[in-house]
Amino acid sequence: MKFILRMAAFGACAGMAALPSAWGTPAQDREGAYIDAVRKDYLDRIDRFREAKDWKGLFNAYGEAFEPRLAHKVVQPDPKRPLWIGLIEYLNRRFADLPKEALDYYRGIHDGPARLEYRQARETDDRSALLRLVETYFFSSVADEALDLLGSLYLEEGKQPEACSCWRRLLEHYPDSDIPAHVTAARLASAAERGGNESALNWLRRFVATREIDGKLWVGERETTLKRHLSELRIEPCAAPDRAVERTETGVRNEIKRWSYEFEVGRRRAAAAARSPLAWEFPYRPAATRLDGREVVMFTDGSQVVAVDPAKVGRDRSSSKAGILWMFPADEPIRVNSRVRRGTYSLPVIGVSVHGSQAFATLYSERPRTAGIRDPFMGIQRLVGLDLRTGKALWDTDADEWWDGARRSRFEFVDHNFTFCAPPVAVGDRLYVGLSTAPLGEQESSVLCLDRRTGRPIWERFLASFTTVGRTLAGGTRMTYLTMIAEEEGTVCVLTNVGVMAALNSMTGSVLWMSKYQREETSGRRRIRRAPFIRFASPLAFHRGRVYALPQDQDELQAFDMATGDSVDLEVMARLRPFRWKEISHLVGVAGDMLVLGGGEPNGTVVLRLADSMERDEKGEPRYRAGTWYKLPGSVVDRSGWGTIRDGLVYLPTCANYDGGGEGGLSVFDSATWRLVNDPAKHGWKESNLCGNLLVAGRHLVVATATGIDVYTDVATVRAELAPRLEGDPPDPAAWFEYAEILRATGRIDDAMESYEKFVRLSEGDAKHASERRQAMARLFDFHMERAAAAGRTDERAIALYRTAKRFATDGASRAKVSRLLGAFLLERAEGFERKGQWDQVVSTLREIRDDHPEAWTPKLRKKLDEALRRLGKREI
Repeated sequence: MKFILRMAAFGACAGMAALPSAWGTPAQDREGAYIDAVRKDYLDRIDRFREAKDWKGLFNAYGEAFEPRLAHKVVQPDPKRPLWIGLIEYLNRRFADLPKEALDYYRGIHDGPARLEYRQARETDDRSALLRLVETYFFSSVADEALDLLGSLYLEEGKQPEACSCWRRLLEHYPDSDIPAHVTAARLASAAERGGNESALNWLRRFVATREIDGKLWVGERETTLKRHLSELRIEPCAAPDRAVERTETGVRNEIKRWSYEFEVGRRRAAAAARSPLAWEFPYRPAATRLDGREVVMFTDGSQVVAVDPAKVGRDRSSSKAGILWMFPADEPIRVNSRVRRGTYSLPVIGVSVHGSQAFATLYSERPRTAGIRDPFMGIQRLVGLDLRTGKALWDTDADEWWDGARRSRFEFVDHNFTFCAPPVAVGDRLYVGLSTAPLGEQESSVLCLDRRTGRPIWERFLASFTTVGRTLAGGTRMTYLTMIAEEEGTVCVLTNVGVMAALNSMTGSVLWMSKYQREETSGRRRIRRAPFIRFASPLAFHRGRVYALPQDQDELQAFDMATGDSVDLEVMARLRPFRWKEISHLVGVAGDMLVLGGGEPNGTVVLRLADSMERDEKGEPRYRAGTWYKLPGSVVDRSGWGTIRDGLVYLPTCANYDGGGEGGLSVFDSATWRLVNDPAKHGWKESNLCGNLLVAGRHLVVATATGIDVYTDVATVRAELAPRLEGDPPDPAAWFEYAEILRATGRIDDAMESYEKFVRLSEGDAKHASERRQAMARLFDFHMERAAAAGRTDERAIALYRTAKRFATDGASRAKVSRLLGAFLLERAEGFERKGQWDQVVSTLREIRDDHPEAWTPKLRKKLDEALRRLGKREI
């Protein structure tokens, strides 16, 4: 029999022999979350086989753990701790101290094919083949060599987490490796140090002390021991910033709105939800990648996927398709059920993820609804794998054969009213996507694993559920709790948002650990319902072997040890109390040693220090302790969308008023100094508080609003793009016109007029630019006329502006208009010109108007001249 075993990501750190035979009851506990624990009779059967030394029965029972009916089961090793591990993980630890006769029985059956596969995989350094060998023949006599080789290959590639995972499994789970334990421990320590994984290093120290592992090592050219080597290793925090050095690169700005794309579904749904809390929802998450030397941005509202080149969209204003690389579906968007537009439920995260030359999008399904489902909830039930260059579908879960395969595999989600919670996470040749069922009734949280190349479903893992009628917000809106996934250190971490955090084996889906937290909605045995708060699902953040989560169903920040799954009682939390956690709405991410948490009034966005600083005071103590925090100015982001962190800069979409009034803008902070390098008061959005989720794509800022996509950039970027044409020899007149149009559209009128003038000079006599020349001259004429009218008492400036406007008049009527207005201006201020001794200049100008533009010499103007002459005692000119 072939056994599929876990690959090596971090499990719990308790010793194998010390683990009791524990079980749980599949029932919802007082914290509210239901977890499917294995029954006692199965574990008792394992114990009986082992006591009777019935190795055949033992390994046959072990094989049952990989069957769908048991693969998702979990075990609670210590009933006093809210921590569970997967059944397979639990058995691996129990089997780590099997006697030699048990291993001989297993190896007598499996060593032959295992050695053959190992020899073939080693000759080609085939990592996939090595992984399959380990998963299939873990207790074979060559599995330890395969794990050690995998660790070395990963470390050479700079994949320290994967290397740690392999060597930890070898050290913790393999029963009788020929590789000395202290050597494996030293290799694991080296990978943890290189990767900055403090959690893994601390686990290793505890494990080595418990098992009394030690031995001689050569570190560089120095002989030492394992224990001494581990005591000397240190993972330093991020270097303190040099505050004397100012950043010269200040990131992307929202100075120019280059292009907009409106979602039909998003626009209709936003209008339907305008009077509910969903009016502040920004569910769309675009993605960006660099392909063939250019930036590519992809986005969707669930009805159509669009890929664009942000440097080209909006450049050709005569074509709405300029810069669009492809659309899927190519012909027309998916026809979305009208119930989706009503705004009854909060939406999942709708968007695109990228891996290599493939894109993966979440879309509304065109398949008929599953029979018997009457819940009005309409989630995202379609995933599509796309070729990034062509937009052609590589696979589509709407295909009949995909659903038939899922049903044959007895995946439970196909019979439920489910939704894909967010775009899938790609790791190697596999995809991982979170599943949640409708908020009405029992809301379940699961993870689905698919083959990245074919979309074939590989395994489904149920994690937890919560029986509820769903949190009801104002206007009858129901909150959807989403399963959020991230990958780190070779482990798939999952926040269920129904009271459970978990880590899964990426190969088999077995639960490495599962930890509970107290749900905000219940308190103690009585389940006292607290006042609800609105928080949409946040992504996970990782720092030094810990995973940080901001759940939807608990107001406070949660942190877990990646190695053990233990909930971390953060010093941060102790120092923050009392703190209004319900005002924190976004976990933006980690910048250096700081966790960025966005919120509304009164806190705004805060940054929390996660580690002591390297900078020391006069006593040698860290100048900044873990747990210190402070607010960022101009950073109220609640109801404004998600920020992003890129190249050491933190971009936040801010709003001026908590209730949505006033103007919003873009705040950008330097994460080295936390200085505001982009003031939202100077760089506002082009529409009042439009805001949205931010994405930086090269030199462009993409904003996914509630109704569409806006692409922004800055003047410097546009100038750099056009520089070869603007400053060529000779300069390209068309480039100057294009540049002027962009500047005018973004409100930089003075700069735009200078560029129009440059274009007019360069295009003189060129029939090819006749049409654009007339447009430019008309805009210059209007601009100078408006400025002249607004010049007020500044006589000389007004006269100059009128004369300049006359240069750009394109017809007699326009020239006559300038003459008439200039004449009226001079006569209204006749006394002032007389006092300044400038009457002769006025006379000269008036004669010019009378002689050159008699049509401008109107009776009204003649009457004003007569009045001025009488007042000044002058003769007729």
